[in-house]
Amino acid sequence: MKKVLALAAAALVLAGCGNGGDADPDASAPTTPAPTTTSAGPEPSPTPDLPAAADLLVAPGAIGDARVGMTVDEALATGLFDADVQIHDCGEGTPASPLAWKEPLRDTLDVYVADGTITSLGVRGEGPKSAEGLGVGNTLADFRGAYETAEMREAGYGQTGLFVTDGTQWLGFLFDAPVASMAQDTPVTFMEVTGGEGRPSLTRDAC
Repeated sequence: MKKVLALAAAALVLAGCGNGGDADPDASAPTTPAPTTTSAGPEPSPTPDLPAAADLLVAPGAIGDARVGMTVDEALATGLFDADVQIHDCGEGTPASPLAWKEPLRDTLDVYVADGTITSLGVRGEGPKSAEGLGVGNTLADFRGAYETAEMREAGYGQTGLFVTDGTQWLGFLFDAPVASMAQDTPVTFMEVTGGEGRPSLTRDAC
């Protein structure tokens, strides 16, 4: 009964959110844990011609000019990424990542590549927002009336995801509470965009 009441309360906050799609949640999204958001202090100044993280619009399947489905070369052509960067130190032999956001965007954003194309883009810090002005740091109450065709369901590691679709493109918001414990002050701790049939897993793992 507690879980049913929590879902009903969330539905009222979202003012009529419905099913965002029936895609298989395990189809193509990465299966890695969402990091705990920590305060990193003021964002470093961007380099010339590189937008600040706060200026990047997050939409289903895209963050700024970076889109899910881009090849590595197409992504590099946007000027937002570096190639072959050692992102994680997971021991001897850890391979370099084929793509990484340029500094200082790398402090806030991540990118996953498979078979030479971008499969997922993530936002793990405050700054980037959706067209509705929503992102990491906002609470469930801020989503009131924002998305009429969204779906809320379990995601992450016992947390809650809100999923928005535009055709085959996805945008997911991870809330830092299980479905049964969602409240109006529950914050968003992570965002992820994907494309195709797989909704965002809303999980990350460094290694």
